[in-house]
Order: sequence, then structure tokens, then C-alpha cells
Amino acid sequence: MAIDRSDHIWVVQRPKTQCCVPAPAVLHFDVEGTLLGSWGPVAGHPWPANEHGIHVDHQDNVWLAGNGARDGMILKFTKTGQHLLTI
Repeated sequence: MAIDRSDHIWVVQRPKTQCCVPAPAVLHFDVEGTLLGSWGPVAGHPWPANEHGIHVDHQDNVWLAGNGARDGMILKFTKTGQHLLTI
């Protein structure tokens, strides 16, 4: 979980571990708990096998990482889920 400069709450969860119809991997809530947006995985771009970490920087970029055996990457997105960078 992460908090951005507007005190919005960002959650990364593992949709592959849920049954039925899972929520997207990234969930964005306001301070009242209203869902403002959700996204992920992003088609055509790398994605961790096991989502694990989320950080929102001072420019509202969303950084994701994983902790799976092949998740040696850090991903940077806009807050609407547009892929910006893979490290």
C-alpha cells in the first residue's frame, strides 16, 4: 500500500491468487475510500508474476515490483496505468 501527495491510497494486490472475477492489480482510492481507478496488468508490457511492492513518487508516478523467481524488474507507470519505464 502507498499514500500519494493528495492522501489517496494505492493498493497493489495479486489478482492471479483470487478465484472467480478478480479485481485489477492496482487500485486507487480517495480519502473516503471511493475507488477512483484501477488497472493492471498492462497488455504489451512486462508485469511481475507475483505483485509485491508499490510506491507513488512526488510526481504521482506509480512504481511496482514483484517478488517472484523471475521478477527482477521495477516498473514505472502514470497514475492511469500508462507504462513509462522498465528497470
